[in-house]
Amino acid sequence: MINPFFSQRLLSQISVEPLFGWLAWLPLALVMLASLWLTLTSTGVSRSGRWVLVLLRSAAMCVLLLGWLRPGVITTTERESAGAIAVLMDRSESMVLPGGASGNSRWQEQQGVWDAIVAATSLKIGESQLVPYFYDQELSRASTEDLPALSATYGKLPRGKLTDLGQALSELGRQQVEPPLRAVILMGDATQTQLPPRVDATVVARQMAQLDQPILVVGLGVRGEKSQLRDVAIEGLPESFSAFVKKELNVPLVIRALGMQNQPINLQLKLRSSGKPDQILASRTVLATGPAEQLPLEFKIVVPDAGEYLLEATATVDTQEQVESNNKAISFVSVREGGVNILYLEGQLRAEQAFLKRSLDESLDFQISPYYLPEKDRQKWPVDLSRTIDFDRFDAIIIGDLDAGALSPQTQQRLRRRVEMGAGLLLLGGYHTYSLGGYARSELASLFPVELNLRSQAWGAPVDETQHILGDVKLRPTRPNPITSLAGDPLDNARQWESLKPLQGMNRLGRVVAKPGVQVLLEDAEGEPALVTGEAGRGRVLAFAGDTTWRWWLGGQKKVHQQFWRQAMLWLIRRDTLNEGFRLDLQRRRLALGDTPPLSVEWFGGSENKAMPSEVKIELSCEGRWLQNLVSTKQSESMLQATLAGLEAPGLYRAALTATGADGTPYEADIAFVVRDESVELENPSADWQMMANIVSANAAAEGQLVLPEEIGQALGWLRERQDATKVTTIEKRRLGDAAWDAWLYLVLFCALMSVEWGLRKAWQLP
Repeated sequence: MINPFFSQRLLSQISVEPLFGWLAWLPLALVMLASLWLTLTSTGVSRSGRWVLVLLRSAAMCVLLLGWLRPGVITTTERESAGAIAVLMDRSESMVLPGGASGNSRWQEQQGVWDAIVAATSLKIGESQLVPYFYDQELSRASTEDLPALSATYGKLPRGKLTDLGQALSELGRQQVEPPLRAVILMGDATQTQLPPRVDATVVARQMAQLDQPILVVGLGVRGEKSQLRDVAIEGLPESFSAFVKKELNVPLVIRALGMQNQPINLQLKLRSSGKPDQILASRTVLATGPAEQLPLEFKIVVPDAGEYLLEATATVDTQEQVESNNKAISFVSVREGGVNILYLEGQLRAEQAFLKRSLDESLDFQISPYYLPEKDRQKWPVDLSRTIDFDRFDAIIIGDLDAGALSPQTQQRLRRRVEMGAGLLLLGGYHTYSLGGYARSELASLFPVELNLRSQAWGAPVDETQHILGDVKLRPTRPNPITSLAGDPLDNARQWESLKPLQGMNRLGRVVAKPGVQVLLEDAEGEPALVTGEAGRGRVLAFAGDTTWRWWLGGQKKVHQQFWRQAMLWLIRRDTLNEGFRLDLQRRRLALGDTPPLSVEWFGGSENKAMPSEVKIELSCEGRWLQNLVSTKQSESMLQATLAGLEAPGLYRAALTATGADGTPYEADIAFVVRDESVELENPSADWQMMANIVSANAAAEGQLVLPEEIGQALGWLRERQDATKVTTIEKRRLGDAAWDAWLYLVLFCALMSVEWGLRKAWQLP
């Protein structure tokens, strides 16, 4: 076992602790002198015999005197704690990028820092060893054969494809066990490219602080305006979009410009599709005014035909850049026929909203965009959504438990005009809806198919029970209508409604408005309206008093829940049926070489709820060249899953599904994705100084620091002082008789001397 302490003796001294104190020396001396006098004056023995007895008695007296004095040795020692100081060095590809003002790469700067550490410490600070590690997305210890210069490692270029700071720090805690970890020197540009990170670096830094393990971050890469980098990059472009034919699509992205002040940046959006000519959708020129800027942009595009498209964004400048691979970004656009865009405005995240969205999401035809205006943000109300939301792109609008005061008058006017122009409007129940939500005074009041009053619900006040029906509420249809038709036969339909779990209360809608198109479709047992239809211009309105239909789903009637809400949405947009078909889905559409992601295959049965075809074929191709047929496994009655493998070459890939239904109907679906052989490490040439600061801040309890390469000497001096602070001075006292062996030795010696003298006296016939 390794001794965790190194000891150094500083001082040793002799001590005595007389028994009964120093005052006992007088009687003890008298007794010993008297004893010695009696021996000297003994008669009947020869002169030589007398001297033998005197010597034995003197020796016994000396041993007795030694026992009375109890001599000891006091040793002062200093103990210094041994440990390890881990030096983590970045070996990802971003280290080939320019470093500081010296013109060297970050890899060369890091080697220079390591050489300075070796020269100043010889890989030892006090009794702590300096242990070198290299990291990218994994952590590994440097080869002992390459120490101390690490010339073999630094003689090659770094090749790490990704950087995961949190994983490196976390793995260090598992690898560096003996000697125990005392501190970390973390070198690199801190650019986290493993997304999402497996471990949050700031969380690990905080845990290390609790163990009193400081992290000294040595930042490599020039900071802020001092940077000489010239680079333009496209960031923030989503990996994929879903759109419907001839519906407007918003495309957000960010232009990051370094060292490009007053330089025109030309941006172009291009749409590509197999077998069709490329389309340039938009072009724009922007100008960066500062040395480091992020310019958010948004484009509105319209895709005319259904299909799978590749959207390519390209930025060009007239000056030389250090990195050009990040000037282009790609995304995928899936365009479907006849879909329905739905805007869902809600006050709080509720179970009703979650289950309603799930029911509509399980259809090829609906795409829901939720927008929350929570009560906790009331100080920001009213919010003008007309500046952030393009209401014209939505076919239907749902207003949940949202107070009218959350919406600005401009937003309310825009909503009203959109409904009057043909969009459907669904109103749900809640504590701040209808009259209770202040809608009687709003710009939307004319859209409601029921009469509103001025009794609004005050915030924080008890619920106004006169405006609610409490307890369980059973619903029953009042007349035939496609919305409430859960079964073909009227009697079966009535029984189906009777079997549904009751709602947990609902709003009192009050009297219905006497206008064309206004009908009560559902009511409770007392005849209180629960579902009322209406019309506003060219749009349809549906007022529902409840907000707990999720009980149907959880009560085992998921299909009924889906059927009711799908029929309601189809009625609002004046459509009769839902389409059936397959949808393919990948979590990511930009993949790296060798990735093996799962491919999800989902079946939608449409209005007739058709069964999924039993024979499904999925072909994988690259740049139009067939590669293999994928094997799929059944996950549920409407879900298959396959694994994409063999992604060994960069290019544009396509997974295409074909199937035939039991009635002979053919089905097709496909999804495109790209496999790249480009290092994300080189896409962003800037060091992430904010990440460095975050790590140091999280490690503040252990006095973590952010240092520059030229400050490494000061940092090592601080570590020496910290190591010296671990020294502990101890004083050890060792006295005669403290241990059993020397106590017995003392006793045996004294008894032996007295026994020999007694024996001689007996032999010589002395008293």
